[in-house]
Amino acid sequence: MQEVLTAIVTSLIASVVFYIVFQYIPERLKYRKIRPRIEVELTEIASSLYFYLNYAFDYNAYRSAPYDEDFNTESLSERDFKIGLGNKCLNESYLFDENKDKLVVIGDKLKKSANEVSKKIWQVLLNQHFLTADEILIIEDIDRLLFTHLYDSKASDQIGIFVLRPVNPSISYMCHNFYKLYQLWTELRHVMFEFTFIKKEHRQGLEKYFNLNWSYLKLLVANKEYKKAKKKMKMLSRGKITDFQKEVLNSFELRMNLDAGNLSRAKMILKKMLTDFSRDNLVYMRGFLSCVIDNEEMMKLCSSLCPAEEINEWLCCVEREKKLKAAFVRQNQMLIDYYENKERNQPRLG
Repeated sequence: MQEVLTAIVTSLIASVVFYIVFQYIPERLKYRKIRPRIEVELTEIASSLYFYLNYAFDYNAYRSAPYDEDFNTESLSERDFKIGLGNKCLNESYLFDENKDKLVVIGDKLKKSANEVSKKIWQVLLNQHFLTADEILIIEDIDRLLFTHLYDSKASDQIGIFVLRPVNPSISYMCHNFYKLYQLWTELRHVMFEFTFIKKEHRQGLEKYFNLNWSYLKLLVANKEYKKAKKKMKMLSRGKITDFQKEVLNSFELRMNLDAGNLSRAKMILKKMLTDFSRDNLVYMRGFLSCVIDNEEMMKLCSSLCPAEEINEWLCCVEREKKLKAAFVRQNQMLIDYYENKERNQPRLG
């Protein structure tokens, strides 16, 4: 009996050793080598999906309404997407009524963008054993939702001598789908905030790792989770970072000190940001400085350190963006109201 037990135990030990040496260790080494690239590819999927979603907020064919902050703080609603899509249509065949000059054609852009995102998703899924279950579920759902609606359908259907067209030529009916994709985008972002292997991707890993943490810090600061933000900033500042990345961290510290009422510390940070030899024009720094505009003391400091023309250009740019967004919402809401009223007044069969 003793010999049988010894043989069984010896066999089990040998099996475990064999598994560790010839399967577990090689698999872990392979995972640690390939996972960084997988994490980079997942960030590229999220980035491409962001551009797809942002088409909903095209003001016209040449520029977008400023919704970056709403994306960064994850504060968009389904209603925002409905308003955004209120002046969008699939193609020129939908430019048939009195509002045709107000509609923006984006069907081809959406189709091209959806195909690009889908291609990246399937490339990543070829190595799905290096993905987590959550990652697989999220990107598969994204791929499915991207093709829920047709992108190249025509506005007119002819039945005999009659030509049938939709009452509402816009794609506001896609708002629910866009919002579901937006929710998946935010889910994927939160998964990506936990990425660590990405730093080992030798081509672009460190930059993408910092950008992920930059996005995470924006969300933490927007939600006033300053304890977590300070911990993350301290961790990032220990590494080797560029002058631009230092400025990014300074901007978060500036916002947190202002919010906490630490005006003297906030002034020190602002002075450092504005007297740096390599600083950008204030227009390009407006995202970093948005927290100081409504603070009289901080604006006095800006005036003492920067030319009046530069400050005026900065403030005018900020005001233009506010007016652009307000005009975008107002115009699109009018279109939505117009078509909803038109649908209500359509004659009913029977």
